[in-house]
Amino acid sequence: MSITRFRNSLSRYMKPLLIFIAGGFFISIFTFYGNYLTGEQQQGKARDYIAKVNGKGIPTQLYTDRIALWEANIKNVVQREPTASDVAGQRMRLLDELIDQTLREQAAEKRGIRVGRREVNEEIDRAVNARIDSERAQVVARYAGKKKLSRRAQDRKLEEILRIIKGNPELTIASYGKELRAELKGRKDEIRTSILIAKLDEAVRREIHMSEKELVDSYRQVRARHILISSSLRPEARAKERAAEVLKELRSGGDFAALARNNSDDTFTKKDGGLWPMAISTEQSYGLDPAAVRAISALRPGQVSNVVRTGEGYEIVKVESEERTLPPDFSANKKRYLAEARKNKQNRVAAEYYAKLRADARITVTEPSLRGYWLLAQVGVEMQRKGLQGRNDALKKAARAFETGLEETGDDSAAVFALAQTYRTLGETDKAVRILEEGLDIPEGLTVEGPDLRIMLGDLYAEKKDIKRAAKQYELASDVGYPDYTVHDRLVQSFKAIGRPDLAEKEQKLSKELGPQDTGQPTYPGGAPVSSPGP
Repeated sequence: MSITRFRNSLSRYMKPLLIFIAGGFFISIFTFYGNYLTGEQQQGKARDYIAKVNGKGIPTQLYTDRIALWEANIKNVVQREPTASDVAGQRMRLLDELIDQTLREQAAEKRGIRVGRREVNEEIDRAVNARIDSERAQVVARYAGKKKLSRRAQDRKLEEILRIIKGNPELTIASYGKELRAELKGRKDEIRTSILIAKLDEAVRREIHMSEKELVDSYRQVRARHILISSSLRPEARAKERAAEVLKELRSGGDFAALARNNSDDTFTKKDGGLWPMAISTEQSYGLDPAAVRAISALRPGQVSNVVRTGEGYEIVKVESEERTLPPDFSANKKRYLAEARKNKQNRVAAEYYAKLRADARITVTEPSLRGYWLLAQVGVEMQRKGLQGRNDALKKAARAFETGLEETGDDSAAVFALAQTYRTLGETDKAVRILEEGLDIPEGLTVEGPDLRIMLGDLYAEKKDIKRAAKQYELASDVGYPDYTVHDRLVQSFKAIGRPDLAEKEQKLSKELGPQDTGQPTYPGGAPVSSPGP
């Protein structure tokens, strides 16, 4: 079959697949390896970095390249424009990821972990072979059907596709592999860093062991009580002092349950004398603070801990009873249970190790437009440390950072979305409405735009019982987001919620027209039906 005939036969259906295969390798390798730069390249002014981790800068160019690649992926592979909420979420994830990778790279180098030239070359070969195998598998999935394709037939089909993509009728699997290797050899520093981080993880896990006694103890379940003195309800120093006073009463013979009922700030358990309603083990801690779980693990029935600092404040715990229930087949399958328990322990301890790296690090986000995203990423940590007050304080700091960033950047749809969502989470609806109205510049004229901005504003109007203005925003969202069927899916529920089934039905029709069509055949990414190009 000639290249011209092949091209014509595929012109209707092949675009999504060609984009997927052509961009897939570059995107996956770029995302996996990152875009680390050498120390010499990282010298420059403060604004050349988005953040500094223990004094080491994360280059602005690295960040912008990664964002640009992600946007290209959304447009070319997913085949839609990224929304403001998409961009806001990706900015926060990418910033967090780059900080985490920098911390791990520093930890690996501190441990003396090294990566040689041979390891880098072997990784390049592995990555190239894995990519070709993946593309070969895609060809089989899309063209073979019930017919079994030989390896030679698979390669012929893949070569036909690649020749169209590359515009090279002489291209072979072997020459394609050489091209991929050449691309990756230009990215050896990035590959070296990815290997370095992987070796760090291996080293951390290799240090974690599990004895048979630990295995048996992992089946220990205890019933326990606690007394919480919250640091979010009183000054930190007073919370610590009050916890010490309660512990003194306990050591003097005070009744734990009575003291819990009279002093604990945990409204869920205090009426039951601080008794947790479920049995606790190291494997099933039901979201309890790790420090409290460690304290419980060290106690025997009847024993009371010292004061323990947890995310919510200061706690004292007591173990009431314990039991160990081993699986019926424990003796016969002890090796398997030991391996599973060791893996679980490795995951838990490794996570704690990486969390400590971050907790001990000096991290400064130097790019004003990104500081708000970093502060948002810390909300969960602050809530664990200081409860609801810590969460709200972190959200307010993030809001101030977004306000400052917007003063500098102006028409940033993602920042407008993130700021409005932050105020909404704080329960400050009027501020969220103001931010969106100013961003969308109602009624003066457009500054930023996006269907998710319109939908959020419509939702806020609906919460304020302003149904007319809510409907107007939903209709504008439908116009702005017209090509994206997922927008219309969301609007179906939005219109139903404000009592407009007529408009909900209209959105349902648009979603059906624009969404993936059910042809009874498998589809490519983007919705194009599979069609064999022929023999």
